[in-house]
Amino acid sequence: MVLPTGADAMAARIGPVTSASAVANTRKTVLRSDRADPADASGISVLAPRTNLLRAVHGAVRSGSFPSPTTARFLTVALGFRAASRLGFDRVRTGQESRQVHIDGHGFTVVGILDPLPLAPASTPPAREPQIEAVRAALPATLHPQLPGLVQVSRPSGSLAAV
Repeated sequence: MVLPTGADAMAARIGPVTSASAVANTRKTVLRSDRADPADASGISVLAPRTNLLRAVHGAVRSGSFPSPTTARFLTVALGFRAASRLGFDRVRTGQESRQVHIDGHGFTVVGILDPLPLAPASTPPAREPQIEAVRAALPATLHPQLPGLVQVSRPSGSLAAV
C-alpha cells in the first residue's frame, strides 16, 4: 500500500511524536557500474528518503554527506552501510574523482556512506512504552482515514514504521 502524500507530516501532528520522515520505494536496484549485469543487482533496493530522515531515525553519516535539499536536485546518492560494502565502497574520498553507481541506466555520484542503523534499540525506557503504543493505535486512522485497516504499523528500531 502507498501512504498518502504528506503522511509523515500527518504523523508528526500526533502528540507524543517527536519527529517523522518518509522514504519512497522506487522499485529500482543499484548496480556497481554501467557494465554490470542488471540480473546481478545484489538485491540492493533504492529508497528515496526525505532529507530529514537521518535526524528522524538518529542515523549518522560514516563518510561524506547525506543528500541535502541542494544536492538532492542532482543525481547523488548516499549508500547504506551494507549496500556500500556490497558495492565495494568503504568511504567517500574527498579531493578525488567521485565514484558512481548506476540506477535505472543513470550514473549517480556517491556523496555519502551511512553508519549502520540498529534494527532494535538496546532498550526502550519503560516510561515511553505507553506513548509508543498510543501512537501505534493512532497512526492508521491518522495516515489513511478512509482505509485505516490497510495500514500496518511495526517497530523496526524503537520507533514506529507505517506501510
